[in-house]
Amino acid sequence: MSQKKYQKALGLFGLVSLGLGGTIGSGIFVVPGIAAGIAGPSSLIAWVLVAISASCVMISLAWTASKYPSTGAFYSIFSRVFGKRTSVVLVVLYLISAIFGNATIAAGLGQYFAFFGFQYILLIEIMIIILLSLLNLRTPTRRA
Repeated sequence: MSQKKYQKALGLFGLVSLGLGGTIGSGIFVVPGIAAGIAGPSSLIAWVLVAISASCVMISLAWTASKYPSTGAFYSIFSRVFGKRTSVVLVVLYLISAIFGNATIAAGLGQYFAFFGFQYILLIEIMIIILLSLLNLRTPTRRA
């Protein structure tokens, strides 16, 4: 069998966007309003602490990826570091969090639409999920 040659398709901006999107997640759209309602101005302290901990996660992932360079996604990196079984569990948990992340974004944006007087919130939320799913179907090699 011949070895496939992989070429670098994502640039620095795309990689940073993927990293930030995966680290920040959907909470950035929903949690600020809830946190401000509960904790008031002191919720900013919580955001600083979360930013510090998220930075630690991103730095650890970047260090691991640079120490074990390979073509592939999380599984190829994690399998070298943690072994195959743990890697499968980590990737499945990541996929589950991505599914719930899209649903959380849809629910949060639906609540924002409801606040501004829009009707048919469930329909809007379903359309948001479909839109996010269609955006995820695009391959990362295509340029906008």
